[in-house]
Amino acid sequence: KMIESNNTPYDLLGGAEGLRTLVNQFYVNMAECEEAESIRQMHQADTTVVAEKLYEYLSGWLGGPSLYKYKYKTVCITRPHAQYVIGVKQREEWLYCFYKAMDDVGVPAQVREILKQPLYRIADFLRNS
Repeated sequence: KMIESNNTPYDLLGGAEGLRTLVNQFYVNMAECEEAESIRQMHQADTTVVAEKLYEYLSGWLGGPSLYKYKYKTVCITRPHAQYVIGVKQREEWLYCFYKAMDDVGVPAQVREILKQPLYRIADFLRNS
């Protein structure tokens, strides 16, 4: 079925519930996939707090409620990531986990295609090495 042009990516992912499911699956993938070894080492064993931050950030970034901005008074994500060495390998691991999560939760191919380049750009923007 065709996607209506007035829907935001947030809507296309199923709103709050769909986005939360996607973010949770991302962290499952990060924990379980050997392809994510170096980014997994950047995280605490309990990813509850960081998962909530990613959910809040993506909510606004994808056209839903600006939860991260309301809570933290900024949308700057470079500062929280500055303490980590993020190179091409880490970017690719993050993208692998995110693209796999979209597949795992059944995000329609058309929506995955819409998000692929913007996700790449944001992941690449965080590279500092």
